[in-house]
Amino acid sequence: MSSSAFVGQQPASNDDQLIIRGYARTLGIRDDMMEFSQASPPFVNRQPSSTSYGLSNIASMAVAIALVVLITGTRLCLRVFRKNLSVGCDDCVIIPAVIGAVAWFGMMIVMAVVGGAGKHVKDVTYSELNDFYRFARLSELVFWITAGLTAISITLFNSRLTSLTSGRWAVAHNTFLVLLIGFIAISLLASLFQCTPIMVQYSLIDFGSLSKPPQCIDSNTLSSTLSIVHSIFNLALLCLSTIFIYQIKMSTGTKTRLSSIFLIGLISCTGSIMRLVVPHQDYPDIIWAYKRQMAWSAVDLFFAITAASLPVLNALLPKSWRGWMRSTPRLAGLSIFNAANEKKSNTTAFANEKAFQGPENTANAIMLVAELDKDSFTRRTERRWDEAFEKLSHSVTTHQIRMEKV
Repeated sequence: MSSSAFVGQQPASNDDQLIIRGYARTLGIRDDMMEFSQASPPFVNRQPSSTSYGLSNIASMAVAIALVVLITGTRLCLRVFRKNLSVGCDDCVIIPAVIGAVAWFGMMIVMAVVGGAGKHVKDVTYSELNDFYRFARLSELVFWITAGLTAISITLFNSRLTSLTSGRWAVAHNTFLVLLIGFIAISLLASLFQCTPIMVQYSLIDFGSLSKPPQCIDSNTLSSTLSIVHSIFNLALLCLSTIFIYQIKMSTGTKTRLSSIFLIGLISCTGSIMRLVVPHQDYPDIIWAYKRQMAWSAVDLFFAITAASLPVLNALLPKSWRGWMRSTPRLAGLSIFNAANEKKSNTTAFANEKAFQGPENTANAIMLVAELDKDSFTRRTERRWDEAFEKLSHSVTTHQIRMEKV
């Protein structure tokens, strides 16, 4: 592309003229109201200034990328290399979610470098305005996919926690997964087919080169609708997680620790809501006004991915701090930190029907219980196992008496 003039100045090339027309069309200005002699709509026809937040934008996005990669990388390493942990579907889904988040943060950096993000629209060239518009559209698509995948990963994580509890939780999580997949599909299709022809939405030059304005779904309406649905999903996911935690029998301190993790998710919910309610007071100075939308979107993505990985990072804490994981026999089977032993837990618990089929299997039943390592439990848990052992012995004795009578 040839040299480009600043927005508000006379166009330096034919591409500048097309960008002017395309930009005016995105703002709802009819072609018969737009004169090329004006160089641009009158509301941006001002002198350039030096005001910019581009460098701070680049620095914050770079820090976000580093932290997201570090947190998720640590999570995956723990799942792979810790013997008492196992990789699950939630880990598989978080990988593309993190890739999408890194791509989104990277697009914010590119928008600052080549698209003039962080400046007023009058301080960029028509070419930079076109680049900003292109990456803003692409980043919107990446954002919705990433947000949906992150929510799916958290839902799968919660599903692992509830795998040994009531079947109603399984129904709730499966329903939520279906809704999230539907949300991703709808947001993907709506973003891709927002305009007809499809590709004009990614270039102001193409947008302005058409003989008449293309048919497009209003971007503000589409973004607001998806933001509302996204916020509802975030709040629902936060509520489901909180309800489940407080239904499990554990100490108040443990519940407080887990609740603090969900506060990270609450910050993400706040970001998703603020994306919706923050007004664009500087619109149509969209490059400058986008800083608020970008900031809250970054908060939403970053804290959502952080909340998805923090429970797994619990394995880094000293064992004395993680006693809550073994607060009850049921929790030992529920905890994803002991997911590798779920199958063993189900086997060594009192679900082995052969131990109750006759007196000759009494020793086997007792050995099953004896295999449990009581030293790894707290005194409170040991008492519960002792009570369970007494109940088992009583059941076996009762069965022997019945068999003798027969």
